Amino acid sequence: MSLKECINNANKEGIIDDKKKADIQGHFESLEKDFISQGLSKSDAEREAGKATFDALKHEAAEKKRQAMLTLVAQARIKKFMQTFRNASGEEDPAEAMLAALAPNHRMPFTDLQSRYQTVRGQLYKRMTNYILKFKRNMTGGAKNEYMMDDVVREMFEPGSTGNPMARDLAEAASETMEFARLKFNAAGGRIQKLKKFGMPQMHDSILITKFTKKAWVNKVGGFDEDGNFNNKGMLNLDEMIDEKTGLKFNKGSLSNALEEVWETITTEGYNKVRPGTAAGFGKMIGNRRTDHRFLKFKDADTWLEYQKEFGKSDPFSTVIGHLDSMARDISSLEILGANPTATIRWMKDTLKKQGKLDDQKGLKRKKQIPGRTNTDRMNVKTNLIENIWGLHNGSLNAPVDGSVSRSLAGVRQLLTAAQLGSASVLALGDFNFTRIAARFNGLDSTQAMFSNLRQMTKGLYSDELAELAMSSGLIAESFLTVGAAQARMMGDIYAPEIAKRINETVLRASGLSHMTQAGKMGFGMEFFRTISKYSNLEFNKLNPSFKNFFERNGIGEDGWNIIRSTKQYDHKGVKFIRPDDIFANENISQGVAKDLSDRLMDGINREIEFAVPSASYRAKATLKGNSKPGTVGGELLLSVGMYKNFALTIAYTHIARALFADVKTIGGRAGYMTSFFLTATMIGAFTHELKNITKGKNVTKSENMDAKYWMNAAVHGGGLAIFGDFLYSSVNRFGGGIATTLAGSPVGFLQDTANLGLINPAKEIMDLFTEDDFDVNWGKDFSNYIKRYSPGASLWYMRLAFERLVVDKLQQMIDPKFDKEVRRKEKALRKRTGQEYWWGAGNAKPDRPPEINPFK
Repeated sequence: MSLKECINNANKEGIIDDKKKADIQGHFESLEKDFISQGLSKSDAEREAGKATFDALKHEAAEKKRQAMLTLVAQARIKKFMQTFRNASGEEDPAEAMLAALAPNHRMPFTDLQSRYQTVRGQLYKRMTNYILKFKRNMTGGAKNEYMMDDVVREMFEPGSTGNPMARDLAEAASETMEFARLKFNAAGGRIQKLKKFGMPQMHDSILITKFTKKAWVNKVGGFDEDGNFNNKGMLNLDEMIDEKTGLKFNKGSLSNALEEVWETITTEGYNKVRPGTAAGFGKMIGNRRTDHRFLKFKDADTWLEYQKEFGKSDPFSTVIGHLDSMARDISSLEILGANPTATIRWMKDTLKKQGKLDDQKGLKRKKQIPGRTNTDRMNVKTNLIENIWGLHNGSLNAPVDGSVSRSLAGVRQLLTAAQLGSASVLALGDFNFTRIAARFNGLDSTQAMFSNLRQMTKGLYSDELAELAMSSGLIAESFLTVGAAQARMMGDIYAPEIAKRINETVLRASGLSHMTQAGKMGFGMEFFRTISKYSNLEFNKLNPSFKNFFERNGIGEDGWNIIRSTKQYDHKGVKFIRPDDIFANENISQGVAKDLSDRLMDGINREIEFAVPSASYRAKATLKGNSKPGTVGGELLLSVGMYKNFALTIAYTHIARALFADVKTIGGRAGYMTSFFLTATMIGAFTHELKNITKGKNVTKSENMDAKYWMNAAVHGGGLAIFGDFLYSSVNRFGGGIATTLAGSPVGFLQDTANLGLINPAKEIMDLFTEDDFDVNWGKDFSNYIKRYSPGASLWYMRLAFERLVVDKLQQMIDPKFDKEVRRKEKALRKRTGQEYWWGAGNAKPDRPPEINPFK
């Protein structure tokens, strides 16, 4: 019986459905054409195609079995955690348990998707520290040593081709790291074949590609003429490309079909993950995903550079980093959720919905259940949050519906950030307090932890030595890697035109926010590694209770600690560390134990880094964003509303959640933690508030004016809601917007002010000509305020005052006849409200007097 007959019979008997039948037949026919093109007769080609198809199906079946087993193991692990988890009220809480598999929860001794993603990124990037330092981002967001990038690309395609030894070494580091990522991906349940002379991956720009029709793009890339015939002018190295479905080289038909699927995936999903093999029946799970950056193999470096220039969206450095980041997302998904994460997410949601129904049938009432809310309602909320967190992680929730609209508005948000967050680094001084709290909670020396941050910050101004040490230890130098790293902590990740991101990054780097954020994370992480070494001479039960509790929270007991403390220590200029990678390299334990222990330790440290330097958590992002996508009315509105609020919500999901819902007996219980947090945050808030007063030309607040309202404002500043603290003293925020505008987001205020200048004020002028009403249009005030509010860099803490006094005020004086009167009114209002005076008053070319910094004077 021929294979075709077997396929038809299996379909008739219901063993395979129509789609599977079509997939296998298409697979067989593609192979048959290949063999005929190689000179075999029709019968011989049919026989060889049948054998190859049968072998491929056997291989696929074996791989599916392995992946199914890995997925079941992951689900069983999550189910076990679900059964053992207890919330702060001591109740079983499967919903919170499953959320804890995706985002950190302080009551479960197992890892989560977000933390594992950071751990895997660190494991990948540490292997190419020199590559990153060579091409790290400069002040304007561009890459250093750009002149060498093309040579690195050529070395990756053809080692030794440039005669540039540094380019060769950097290319080797990048290639070896990508190979390490491939092996790690496969070990977790993936199936990426090793390619000879892999070269470089690609980062596609979906909008640029969409400007080409599918046919035009396929013809140009694949080498087809208008009639669909090969013209040998394509960009791909077909001799090195293997059809993973057949294990053979592509023929004309299979290549064209595969490229069409690549085009469709890129242009519809909006991010650089494609699944050209999906339609051929090899599944949609991540483990089976054939990604375009491996699938498309270019002829040479010049062809790759040509494609990148025409269809790409990043430089070679960013392309490698983007590829590794993409791999880290997939690897972490496979390790936490199994080889088919999407199926596991669906299983989690179905399990919770079923549990909600059962709980309602039993009449179960939770201790802190919202009145009128059923268990089914609660589970629906939790499953929606699970889906949104998963969408954030895999990128599907960030894929714009309307790319042009999304990019334009994202560009506006980037420029607004550049105009309004130039003094955010002043607020970031609160990181030292967050570091102190996180260190104390985990049994670290809080003073040493703060000094570690300070050392990273000060030495990093003139040397990469400490940054290199931290990166080679598995800590991530985010601001070295990508444009837009710093503003993520304030407003979440943003996708925007490159020029807008560059402007924003320049301002935030110039403000010091990028450097402070990175130094804080690295300093805290290195202090953790040093403390592990410091206590390595102690038995588990003799450890500081808080330090011991860190390990127990992360599922590491006495046996694990004994392995950790016996690990060979790393020495850097007399300072010793025990790092997770040192544990992974321990040859005295099995590879499985070494991986599990090192991963658990690094996952736990990454979670604590989020407490030391709060940035942007999955849960905070998902809460703000919901399931709305960029490029939709709802999605763009939520992105506007969420600007500058991400940091505050992250504080709520870290320190405040820890105080309310976690065991914090080591520092006096929940009340003690909360009291300590708010008192110290309030003091830091008062300090940063006064620093901002000085940068605005005001003297510090007098002690007699530090009333309850003042300390409420300080508490808000210290807790990350500084923008709302403005309303304790005024009806407008620091950017000139009211409470409604603040809630709606800065883009709304920007559009409102733009409309005032471009539409409303001209309309008022016209109406003045035809009516007796006086609409009192003040062009000078409105225009100068517009310049002050929306000029990128205008809010930089060390130059904002000079810019306002010497540029904005002078401009307003020339065109606003009411300027002096308005200045006197503001000074009088400030004096009455807070008792403060200006040390450099508005409209003056130089300071009136030195600033008074003593509040008791």
